[in-house]
Formats: sequence, C-alpha cells, structure tokens
Amino acid sequence: MAFEFRLPDIGEGVVEGEIVSWKVAVGDIVAEDQPLVEVMTDKATVEIPSPRAGTVSSITGGEGDVIEVGQVFLVIDDDGSVGESTTRLDPAEAADSDESTAKAPVAAAQKAPEKAAEAAVPSNGSAAPVMALPQVRPAGGKILATPATRRMARELELDLSVVIGTGPGGRVTKADVVAHSEGRVPPTTAAPGAGGGAGFGFTHTPVPPGSGPEERVKVRGLRRKISQAMVRSSLTIPHFSYVDEVDMTELVGMRKRVNEQLVAAGGSKVSYLPFIMKALWIAFADHPEVNALYDNTTDEVVYKKYFNCGLATDTPQGLYVSVIRDIPGKSIRALGQDIKDVVARVREGKASREDLSDSTFTITSIGNIGGLFATPIINYPEVAILGVNKIAPRPVVRNGEIEVRQMTHLSPSFDHRVVDGANGARFVSRLKVLLEEPGLILANM
Repeated sequence: MAFEFRLPDIGEGVVEGEIVSWKVAVGDIVAEDQPLVEVMTDKATVEIPSPRAGTVSSITGGEGDVIEVGQVFLVIDDDGSVGESTTRLDPAEAADSDESTAKAPVAAAQKAPEKAAEAAVPSNGSAAPVMALPQVRPAGGKILATPATRRMARELELDLSVVIGTGPGGRVTKADVVAHSEGRVPPTTAAPGAGGGAGFGFTHTPVPPGSGPEERVKVRGLRRKISQAMVRSSLTIPHFSYVDEVDMTELVGMRKRVNEQLVAAGGSKVSYLPFIMKALWIAFADHPEVNALYDNTTDEVVYKKYFNCGLATDTPQGLYVSVIRDIPGKSIRALGQDIKDVVARVREGKASREDLSDSTFTITSIGNIGGLFATPIINYPEVAILGVNKIAPRPVVRNGEIEVRQMTHLSPSFDHRVVDGANGARFVSRLKVLLEEPGLILANM
C-alpha cells in the first residue's frame, strides 16, 4: 500500500522548504524514524524522518528545489513495489490554480526559461542565444502566482495585475515582483525594442573585447536564504543609519578586571558583547520602540517586553543569526558563556531552532576584521540593528588636552516607519552614556 508523505509543518510561519540533500533514493528500504531528506527553511535546516517503514517508490524534487508545506514529496510502499524513477515537479501543473495541492517550486519555475532556450537551438548545432519571452496575460485573465509571491507583493503594496510574469504560462515569480518594484524589466527580458528583436523585447549582447573566463554558480541553500532575507529587508523596510563615536576606555578597563576575576575563579573570559547587551536593555526602557517588530500583515508595531539578542554570526557555510535568550535575567558571566555555546553550535552546524529564532534586536560586530563602521541591514521583521565596530586607541581632546583613548563607532540602522531620526539619535546617545560610564550598567543589574 502506497503512503504519500507530505512535507510536515516544521516551524511556526514556515510555508516552504528547500531540499538540501536526499538521504534515500528510489528503491531504498527505510525504517521508521530514519532520516529521509534534509530541508532548509527560513528558520533552520532540519532532517525529516520517515513516519513508517517500507520501500521508497518515488521522490519529488532535487537538491535546490523548493517544496511547500503539505505537498507530497515522497511515497513509501509497504508491499515491496518500487517506482521506476524520481518524480520531478512540473511547473505547468501548478500554474493552473493557487489552490492546487501540487504547486510548482520557485526553483523549478526559474528553470523553465532555460529549457525553452535549449529547445530553440537549431538542429544544425549552431548555438545562437535565444532568450525566453514573457507571456502576455489576457485582459481580465487569471493572475498566476504562488502564495509566497503574492505575500511579497502585498508587503511591497504592488498590484500583481501590472507585473509582467516570466514564469510558465505567464506566472508571476518573486524575481518579477522584485524587478517591477525596482523599476527594472523582468530578468528574462530586455528593454522593449532593444537590439534586433523588432520590438519583441530580446537581444543578444556581444561579448566585449578583452573579456575573460567566467564561472556561473547556482544560488541555492543558505546563500539563497541570505539573498532572499536581504532583499526582503531592503525592499520592505525604509532604512536609515546613524553613527556616533564612543569612548570605550572605561569599559575596556572594567572588562579587563572582570576577566581577571573570572580566570582566577577557573572561568572563561567574556567579550564586550555581554556588557553591550546589558546596556541595550537599559536603553530600551526609554526607547521601547527600538526593541520591537513590525507586522506587515496587520500594520502593527509589536513592542517586546523581553530581550532576545540576535548575533550576526560568520560561519563556513555563510551568515546566520545566532540568538541569545533572556538578556535581562542573566549575569555578564552567564551571557558570555551563552554566546560561546550558541555560536559554537551554529558554526558546527548543530544549532537547534531555538538557537536561530525569536530574536527581538540584533547586533552585528565586525570590529575584529577592521574598518571604521558599517551601515547594516536590519534583520527582518525587527526594526533596528546595532553595528559594533573596532575599538582602537586614538588621540582625542579632553579638557583642552590631547589624550589617547580607546575609541569606537556605533552604527545602528533603524526602520524609519517606527523610529524617527531624532529618537534614533537619542537612543544612541543613551547607549553611549552607558558604555562610557559602565558603572551605570552594573548599577542597573
């Protein structure tokens, strides 16, 4: 008897997942709870176990394909029968209705123009480049788009009826929505009338003299998630950044004394981050709008009465946001240990969902690399992010005299829908006072 296994709900708010790798193949005999496939979502990368024992008769999708929650992606037979081949997702079938139970993944839709181009190569073997043309939607015709694409259009306040669809059957893709919002032509077309296409919207650009070898790498996995998250944040959040210089001399001395005590007691040293996290929590009391989320679906600002701090974490696989929980309820020492533990799990690929979700405000610290400051992109749907930069000795004027002090720059970015420019500046000024007089941090603990 064949059992159709549908992609389960693997996290709050998760509607789709990208196939990272299959752990089984057609014809394999699997046991109950045996890992079947590794799937990456917006939240984390997880292994999906088998709900029963049997023989894999078919699988749907390959590495890099996107499947939706509730969609059949594997069939298990317990009577020994085996299918002939792996099933690939058919974009044409899914384009008929948004209510279809077998909707096409974004990745498969993007491959359709490539197949069309291959079919257009003449039989004599010549390889004249041909670009796919967008299909014109009939007046009053049905708008074909996946739920994820429709959600993106709503967030950008775009009318899908005016967006040119380049997917199969004229389906509107996420790339089409992004291109329209930026005033660009869709990625599979050129400007109308360009080149020798007689106004049909396609052209062949000659290779410039002196060009050399190049390599094309498919954007997939974590890199695609990062790309989608950055585009979503930059397109939906009106950013503004504010930079201020901070004298960290007193904090440098306090951290040194704290670390000496910790090492003497057999503990581990702490970085500056626990002190900064504690200072942020104190500053949030006067500026609660900074520790908040913006709900685009309801146009509500959600003020957080707790503080889970996201940390932009550089890993061999790419950028993750590690999450340190319950900042107010932990000591400097406990926060230091939490940071080490969580970041280690993330870098080793052993992070849990809790390690990567539910942050309310994010810090990105690149001071160990160098530079003066950066203007970071907000971790959607938060409304602010703090850039912490290099601490270095510099000459400054104090009481009319030049002194060498340990200086740094704070460079936060804010969501201008929630945080006005003046309030953002006041928030940074409050944070600056706390870091320059770190005794205030300890007094509020």
